[in-house]
Amino acid sequence: MLGFLFYLVCYPLLLFGGLRLGGALAKRMHEHGRNWAPLGVEGGLLGFYGLLISFTLVQASNQGHDRTTNIYEISDRMSLLFRKSRIYDPELQGKVKNYMSGLFKLQLEKGYKSVEEMRETIQTVNALDEVLDEYIIQTLAVHPEKRAELTELINVTEQIETSYFKLIHSYHRKSPALVLFILILFSLLMSVLLGYIRRIHKFNIHITTVTFTVISYVLINVIHDMGSPNIGFLRPNFEDIREVQEVFDNYYNR
Repeated sequence: MLGFLFYLVCYPLLLFGGLRLGGALAKRMHEHGRNWAPLGVEGGLLGFYGLLISFTLVQASNQGHDRTTNIYEISDRMSLLFRKSRIYDPELQGKVKNYMSGLFKLQLEKGYKSVEEMRETIQTVNALDEVLDEYIIQTLAVHPEKRAELTELINVTEQIETSYFKLIHSYHRKSPALVLFILILFSLLMSVLLGYIRRIHKFNIHITTVTFTVISYVLINVIHDMGSPNIGFLRPNFEDIREVQEVFDNYYNR
């Protein structure tokens, strides 16, 4: 939460502080009779900053895309498991129903804000899986002719759990802290430079300065949000899984 507040509140204040600092430095240099002349590298610095932003944004976007892909996979496989469960015998159908109900509750109600919560979720999934596996083993001992059906059930549940574990682990695969630190440091240094140039040219409002500040604020917050799906504005959408749950509930509660 402190990181979220830093990017949302403190970072823009630091950007504006950098502009003011650059303006103050320009004023002091002018008072001491020191003139500033462009070196021709200012545009290159902005270009390098833009390249670094682009690289980090693509990396963060890929992380968000992977989460969405995992959610799609989970919803598709849970939909498949639900369809299969409708033709099972009543006892097996009840076991699968309890298994799916537990998974729906975890996916739609459980948060993964800490590593401890993530581990608790994994343990709960393993417990649900053990109950189902125990029933399958007991059933195979009595009805070996059901091996193909139960093997197919195991394969589907393993696919669901694999996608789900990838999803919850992705909540803690953030953009490297060092890269974000470099981006923030670079943007603050560039804000000082732009504030200095603005004061040298005696512009009260400089469109380049405003554009740079807004773009830096928005893009760095987007990068942080994509790497922090628990607390940011850009959170994974579980609507596909919720739709499967609604069909599941309507069928078994009718």
